[in-house]
Amino acid sequence: MVPASDDDGFTLVKAKTRRGRTGHVSSKQISQSKVSEPQKVPEISAVNDVACLSKRKRNNRQQRLRQRTQPDDPDQIMKQQIEAIEAKKQTLRDSDYFSAFEKNIVGQIRVFSPLEIVCYGVGSLALQVSQWQLALILLLNEHHLNVPDIMAYDPATTEADALTYERLGVSIIPVNEEAKRKALKRTLFYMPHCEVFLYENLLSANWTAECLLRIVIIGNSLQRYLDSNDADRFAQQSPHINRVLAHVVSTGFPSEKMLKLRQNPYAFTDTCLQRIEFGSSATIDLKAIPKSDGPS
Repeated sequence: MVPASDDDGFTLVKAKTRRGRTGHVSSKQISQSKVSEPQKVPEISAVNDVACLSKRKRNNRQQRLRQRTQPDDPDQIMKQQIEAIEAKKQTLRDSDYFSAFEKNIVGQIRVFSPLEIVCYGVGSLALQVSQWQLALILLLNEHHLNVPDIMAYDPATTEADALTYERLGVSIIPVNEEAKRKALKRTLFYMPHCEVFLYENLLSANWTAECLLRIVIIGNSLQRYLDSNDADRFAQQSPHINRVLAHVVSTGFPSEKMLKLRQNPYAFTDTCLQRIEFGSSATIDLKAIPKSDGPS
């Protein structure tokens, strides 16, 4: 069959539609459709660019909003931090959590009767977790211990944090001791969520029976560090912890669910009170441990 021709000189061809039916499409239309098809790609790209730009604008607006709500003035930040910490102290004071804490933990600390409190690793007080942790130790001291000397160190401490500590009666330790402080008197070491090498450093610095009996630790479970690692490797990397574990008496903190908050602060997970006891028949190898066997 000979193809028909239009009046304008173009040849008509039969083309199948999407449903399989034939229809008349001019070669000019075919040519135009071939040219226009590649233009769809940049259109999609343009939409993505607009979406990315919109997302960046939203993020920038959120960042500017945070900057407006978080003042740069250290004194103003200090006031906000103190207000937040005092509010958390009140929440703790009124909670079943603190009642259980007093029942299970406080009595042991009072028997130990610390003469100073040293806080390691609390973190920047701009963080909610750090505010909860500081609120608890301050509340403990105010209600039950009345220890005059409370000291703290964390490498993340800011200028505003230092002002907050000062206002709350806590002295800043001027250098990073890496927890290698020798206990010259009965000391409560408050070390929530510290890394294992800091506990190892603390025990290493107090590796005599006399010094070990002068320390009580509030921090992560030392036994759990052993349980979650290869025993031989742990003994090599944390030899002082490994040797003293058999003499550690540990009491876990209450569940944070007792705070009855909409969301747990996760400030005291895996936290416990740990003290070292030497029974009449108990012995501990206090020989010096080579440094090469300690934590790297």
